[in-house]
Amino acid sequence: MTKPQFITFTGIDEKTDLFEAYDLAKRYPIEWGILYSPTQAGKKSRYPSTSLIMTAAKVLSTTSLHLCGKAARDQNNEQFIRQLYKKFNRVQINLRDNDYNVGHINKIGSIKTHVIIQTRDSKKFPHDKYNSSSVDLLYDPSGGKGIESSEYPSCIPSRLVGYAGGFSADNVKQFVDNPPSEKYWIDMESNIRTDDWLDLKKCERICELVYRKN
Repeated sequence: MTKPQFITFTGIDEKTDLFEAYDLAKRYPIEWGILYSPTQAGKKSRYPSTSLIMTAAKVLSTTSLHLCGKAARDQNNEQFIRQLYKKFNRVQINLRDNDYNVGHINKIGSIKTHVIIQTRDSKKFPHDKYNSSSVDLLYDPSGGKGIESSEYPSCIPSRLVGYAGGFSADNVKQFVDNPPSEKYWIDMESNIRTDDWLDLKKCERICELVYRKN
């Protein structure tokens, strides 16, 4: 059994106790994912306001910013996004598989921030497209909808790869008991929420299942 290097709990929101989240991450290897959409920020539970995004970047030690919609499409040009690159450990760009600018992504290491490339098609998993060590790959067929995947592609041992798609307290242990890659992380979003708000108790339960000693 190879345990994930960390778990990304995606969806910090306006009701999240950031200090409780910080304390939980001191006890377990956690990355906190924060969704950003210019049109949804502060309007929907999963999309916090820009002010909370900036506060979370200061309070939480390990974070990733997930760019959605216009923010993902215009991430080369938007000044706000360029500023945010420097405040987060990783930035995830959520686009369709054929919409990524491979040349730009391969040069992203100069920003000194890891970039996460998401794909929803296991047959198009981009093992060889991105040669920069600052590019991490995420297989996410669910897209935040909590739909469990029936297959998970493997990756070369040296590359960090992420897996998402319907993980919950009911199935996460089964996955980590036989993961498809040696160097990986898990991303969770829908099944760690209650009434669509992030539930830190559910996050803690997942950590206990994955990292506790048998």
